[in-house]
Amino acid sequence: MKWKFYPTNFYWWVNKGADLPLYMADEHHPLFAKITVDDAKWHYHGVYLPPAHAEPILVNELGEAIIYADRESYPGNLYLTTLDPDYHLGQGFIPKVEHFLDAYLEWVEEDMRSNG
Repeated sequence: MKWKFYPTNFYWWVNKGADLPLYMADEHHPLFAKITVDDAKWHYHGVYLPPAHAEPILVNELGEAIIYADRESYPGNLYLTTLDPDYHLGQGFIPKVEHFLDAYLEWVEEDMRSNG
């Protein structure tokens, strides 16, 4: 897997009218039946440059992957994200990560059953 560094903007949200440009790679992706793009907006730590056969799910304004699934490179499925909901759930600083992490893991489990 290839990862690309970007400086993390931890406090973009303190500026009135600011937005973190994240987008659905496919608006019909099943993950987005469980979360909205806004649910994933706190900050991210770089991006992935997935292989051509992988499935980008959440991307930045350049189309670089924040979340992607790779079901072909290895004998199992990979679900990668540069978001860090597990850290912030434990820290308790960003309340919406609890819903995000619950929904994300539910989707991963469903995807593993249907694409495993």
